[in-house]
Amino acid sequence: MVVIVIPRILNELLCEVGEFESKILSLKFAERALRACSDELSSTHLDLALAYIATAREFIEARVDVSELAKSHHEYFSGRDGSDRTSEDIMWVAAIAVNAIAQREMEQAHIIHKNRFKPNVLDVAKEAQKIVGQCAAKRSNFSTEQSIEAARRARWAEVKEQLIELIGVIQYPYERETRDENPFI
Repeated sequence: MVVIVIPRILNELLCEVGEFESKILSLKFAERALRACSDELSSTHLDLALAYIATAREFIEARVDVSELAKSHHEYFSGRDGSDRTSEDIMWVAAIAVNAIAQREMEQAHIIHKNRFKPNVLDVAKEAQKIVGQCAAKRSNFSTEQSIEAARRARWAEVKEQLIELIGVIQYPYERETRDENPFI
């Protein structure tokens, strides 16, 4: 399988976004990938993954504390029972996104074990591209070459959507004031 490398501009811009914008994008990328692959997910797995992301969003907006994130974390991982490998592989993007935004806080609260590696928004973007491509290939029902092309096109479309999302959250670089509007709209 050939994976499209994130275009240089997306990579550079993602490295330059602020911490809060990076968290927003991680959750948006994961949620869009889950919705794009919803036909490959069991309804239970989709609901668990989206609920995990929603709780993480509330956590970074300071509407819930780490105990709510712990509860959602437990529910998410309890639902990963091995009953549907494809579905569980796809929903993994939610765990990567939540770790990208709150891994250290979850470690401090003893929700997860300490790990030197902490995923970031680039990791979430790559995982989202990968699973969208895999789902497109599986849906194609064509020959191997046509499935490969369907996966490439889907990954490329995901990169374009990620760039659009990125442009939507970045601020004018010379603006010193904080963003007042809700970045999740």
